[in-house]
Amino acid sequence: MTVDDNLRVYVAYPESVIRRGAIASLGQDLRVQVVGESDDALTALDEIEKLLPDAAVLGDHVGDGAALDLVEKVRAVSSTRVVVLDGADFDAERMYVAFASGVTGYAPAACTPAEFCDVVVAAARGNPELPRVLQAQLVRQIQIRSTPGIALPTARERDVLLLMADGYRTQEIAQRLHLGLSTVKKYQGQLYEKLNAPTAAGAVAAALRGGLIR
Repeated sequence: MTVDDNLRVYVAYPESVIRRGAIASLGQDLRVQVVGESDDALTALDEIEKLLPDAAVLGDHVGDGAALDLVEKVRAVSSTRVVVLDGADFDAERMYVAFASGVTGYAPAACTPAEFCDVVVAAARGNPELPRVLQAQLVRQIQIRSTPGIALPTARERDVLLLMADGYRTQEIAQRLHLGLSTVKKYQGQLYEKLNAPTAAGAVAAALRGGLIR
């Protein structure tokens, strides 16, 4: 494969150590050419729209925006495939929501450099991919959500639900997610309806029973 044939990849991650590690791993793979990097969402979106890479590696949180919010924006302005590099403690529900939101690849920070590169290359070629050790967990998440009576929260509803489960009040959730109070109340109402629960405690309990959170 010549340089001209290399898959073009952009890397956006807020923490320089992880970003540099990802770039170093990709730099050792002859199939890949890293064409840009950034540590914030606005720069990433602007440069991805201009460079049109084959794939963009996005951190689980980039700057002030969640990666899944950035995924929607990237897909709106380009055909670039998105790989989420999850630097937090691995969470199977978060992985499922990422694929449901349109990412093509998913790699936890703990995966090996070879696994990471294989995920990025497959995604850049349009093939959904994640490390083999996580495939069974993704299947399990699909099975959970195929159970009658369980409605899947959106990515933002799940953010609200997780904070509710941690005991945060509506005003505190709004502050932590940088959302308006009325917006959080709207998400909470949608959660109550989907989970058939009239209260925050009931919604959290239903989500735990259904395997939507843990």
